[in-house]
Amino acid sequence: GAELEVRWAGADDTFGTGDDVVATATTSLDGTYLGTGLPYGRSRVTVDPDTVPTGLSARFDLDGVGTENVAERTLDMSTPDARDVDFSYAGDGAIGDTVWHDVDGDGRIDSGEDPLPGVLVTVVWAGPDGDFGTADDRSFTDVTDADGEYLVTTLPFGEYRVDIDPDTLPDGFVATYDVDGGDDRTATVTLDAGETRLDVDFGERLVADASITKTHDADAAAPGDVVSFELVVRNLGPGTAADVRVIDPIPDGLTVLS
Repeated sequence: GAELEVRWAGADDTFGTGDDVVATATTSLDGTYLGTGLPYGRSRVTVDPDTVPTGLSARFDLDGVGTENVAERTLDMSTPDARDVDFSYAGDGAIGDTVWHDVDGDGRIDSGEDPLPGVLVTVVWAGPDGDFGTADDRSFTDVTDADGEYLVTTLPFGEYRVDIDPDTLPDGFVATYDVDGGDDRTATVTLDAGETRLDVDFGERLVADASITKTHDADAAAPGDVVSFELVVRNLGPGTAADVRVIDPIPDGLTVLS
């Protein structure tokens, strides 16, 4: 939807004189445009900045962004077509920060709690319309580093959804924290123009579901009988149980033989 002016300098090869020829073009959904029927000579392409989504600034054009939104190209017999007159725009915002092992499940990064590296993070911009799931959505990805940190930059302002991929987490973790309180490995946040948000953290806790079953080998026991008990501890996961301790109080009237 960005609008462009394509201007041929005319036979005198000078812009701004009476023989200039002007055409217009509009970018398609994939950002491409095409100006056709141009004679040899100098041409100038100008992007109308009012048709570029708000919050984006010029980052590249063919002859440098010293003249923002404008690029010149010469067509001749050796180069009758030019498909390299591109323009790029980006925002000035950023979203990060940490995915960590929230050992105590309190939603705070405490001393001694380890980062979780190698986690895939996807940041989805809702686009200029502000609605997720429409054609103007844009996705960006990053992977947490050795410190569990991620950072996605050059973002325009607007609504964002940040997700972590559970398939890239170690086995046995469950979510304990995200910034919008859902604890579902997804957070929706708003980014102002030029803002850097380093508060979009995700906490994960390694958990285990241990159970114990106690059985004996006698239907009934008379005084003085010896009865054997068996205690079986099972872990239903998803995490590995560590430092498991079993305490089995002995009722009055019974004596442990071994």
